[in-house]
Amino acid sequence: TVTPVDNPITINVTAQISRVHDADGVKAQIAQAIQAEYGANSAIAKRGMPQVQFKRVYDFLRKSIPALQDEGSDFSVTIAQPSTPVLPEHRRFVSDASLTVTIQAVDYGLGSWGR
Repeated sequence: TVTPVDNPITINVTAQISRVHDADGVKAQIAQAIQAEYGANSAIAKRGMPQVQFKRVYDFLRKSIPALQDEGSDFSVTIAQPSTPVLPEHRRFVSDASLTVTIQAVDYGLGSWGR
């Protein structure tokens, strides 16, 4: 019998959003979206040995987070590679502790018309 071993996936998201959005609310939305996709109870984690793809993370965050949809917003995602080989008994998922979300509220798009 093989005992499952938790092996969290480390993801860092850094976003710049307009000051019109609530930074704490956007941070919570991003964390909830990633947990829904890759958290311990997600379909992907339950299938086992998930491969987190940058393009998929970018796509679902852009589609599901309104603050990331406006023209001036930007964000980056860093997914750490496992330090040891992933084995079948490793239970891979994003935990609260392995997810970091940093939000910076900025002024953009003011130009000469916005002043």
